[in-house]
Amino acid sequence: MSNQPNDPFDGNPNSPQAMAGGSPPKKSKGLVFWLVGCLGGGAILMLICCGGTFFMTQMGMNVLATEFQNQIENDPAIVENIGDIESFSMSFSSIVENAQTQEPGSPPELPFKVVGSKGSGTVFIQQGGNGDSAVVQSARLVTSDGETFPLQVDAPEQPTLEFDAESFDVGEAAEPASP
Repeated sequence: MSNQPNDPFDGNPNSPQAMAGGSPPKKSKGLVFWLVGCLGGGAILMLICCGGTFFMTQMGMNVLATEFQNQIENDPAIVENIGDIESFSMSFSSIVENAQTQEPGSPPELPFKVVGSKGSGTVFIQQGGNGDSAVVQSARLVTSDGETFPLQVDAPEQPTLEFDAESFDVGEAAEPASP
């Protein structure tokens, strides 16, 4: 058994051993780990952001669909052709189809797939109001057979901000504080 003496030039590229064609110095793998870590962290962050955006969009669409469903579910055409509504959700595939067939300049219609106890179809809704609320301006039902029925919608009452000065008790004026 032979012991190698400690070579002070070991790992030095200018050492006589390295210049004579010996083993090259060891390289650090720290850069590779940092690069992989940054790329992996960026990918995870991107998935979280995209997933969060998708989740919030879905929640907003579900709230909008619920509001519209409440406004049209008692329409005679819905009751006769669809029955009790079992599902009412926005149809993203129909948005593109409807946008291509709509006349230029006409108000946009939001398509919702509706499934009920008697049948199914698509409800096309034109949103009214000032954009801050989900109010159906007009709507039509297209059944799975291709028949079209206009829907009569009763828009919910919009709150008004009327000020009636007489309904407030003014009371007595406060005296200014003395210095």
